[in-house]
Amino acid sequence: YTLGGLYDLSKKTCIRGIELNAKIPENYLNLALTFKSTGDAEAADEQYKKAVSLFPKSLAVLLGYGKNLEEQKKFSSAYMFYKKAYQLFPDSTEAALGAGLMGVELQKFKDSLQIFELHCGRSKQGILGFRKALSMMRSQKGNPNTKEWLVKYENALGRCDKF
Repeated sequence: YTLGGLYDLSKKTCIRGIELNAKIPENYLNLALTFKSTGDAEAADEQYKKAVSLFPKSLAVLLGYGKNLEEQKKFSSAYMFYKKAYQLFPDSTEAALGAGLMGVELQKFKDSLQIFELHCGRSKQGILGFRKALSMMRSQKGNPNTKEWLVKYENALGRCDKF
C-alpha cells in the first residue's frame, strides 16, 4: 500500500498485523517504513527502536534500522547495528557489506578489510562492495593512513575470486 501512496491504509494494515501477531518483526519494520514514507521520521525512528527492543537478534530488524540510520548520515550508530547483525549472522552478505562500508566511512579500515576479505569471493555483491569501499577511500581526505590502507585494500581485492 505504501508504494501506491495509500499511507493511511498501509498504517492500518501494519498496525492490524502487529495486533494479530506481535511476534513478527517485519510487521514493525513495515510500519516504520510507512511512517518514513509519509515523512514522519520521528515516528519511524520510534518504531525501529521498538522493533530493536523486541527483536534484538533479528537480522531484518538490525539491517533495517542500520539502513535507516545510514540514510540519516548517523554512520557511527549505523555501523553499530550492521556490526551486530554481522556478528550474529556472519554469512549474511548484506550485514557484511553494511558493516564493511560503514567501517570505511568511519575509517575503521582494519575491521572493514577483514570483513571484505571474508566476503569478496562469496558473491558478486561482495566484490562490488569491496570496490565501493575502495572508491570511498579514494575520496576520503585528512587521514594520513588512508593511502597505506588503500594499497592493502587494492591488493586484497586482487586476491579475490572473480565472478
